[in-house]
Amino acid sequence: MSVRGNRIVHRYDRLQPEERFRLVLEASARDDERERERLVSTCPYGHYRMSDAAYMDRVDASRDMAFAVAIELGPRLAQLRLTGAIRGALPVLVGIGVDVGAAASGGLMPDEVRAVVDESLGKAFNEAESLIRSQAAAALVGFERVCKIEMRLDAGTVLLAHLGPLHVAQLGLEQLEGVKPDRREVADWQETLTRKWRERIRHAALST
Repeated sequence: MSVRGNRIVHRYDRLQPEERFRLVLEASARDDERERERLVSTCPYGHYRMSDAAYMDRVDASRDMAFAVAIELGPRLAQLRLTGAIRGALPVLVGIGVDVGAAASGGLMPDEVRAVVDESLGKAFNEAESLIRSQAAAALVGFERVCKIEMRLDAGTVLLAHLGPLHVAQLGLEQLEGVKPDRREVADWQETLTRKWRERIRHAALST
């Protein structure tokens, strides 16, 4: 920017790419749409040679889809590992709780009470884990179908290509083996991902 009289004049056309990048994000962060638009609209245009847009859009779209599915699956599968760990400690936790309750009441808790508490908690964990598995499996199966139909690729190939073997292994997809998700949820995922994929591909076709 330069000073002209008492006014500060922004020299948008002279900004370096790194400066413009920072200023755009700062304007967006403070919700200054007018400043952001000025920064974007004054960005210089260049002529480039690049890889075929139809190819690059497919690469980018498949990467974005892989990341989106991983973001959906990661927390859910982490929840399953956590509930599994807690489930393993349930007998000890229940025993401590029952003993504390007995001591506080000045009496003894019969084994029947311990069994009821243990059974109730076990049932609650079963229901929670079943729901998490079903929801995660719906996302995965929907993604698998889109990979097969739209990309003609195996979903594992797409995930490995974009996330790498370490991150795919960390997801813990083996926890979903044999799970039968709700068909409607699978259909919703498949429809959403298919629509996003085709929008990206159509955009690439129109821009060429």
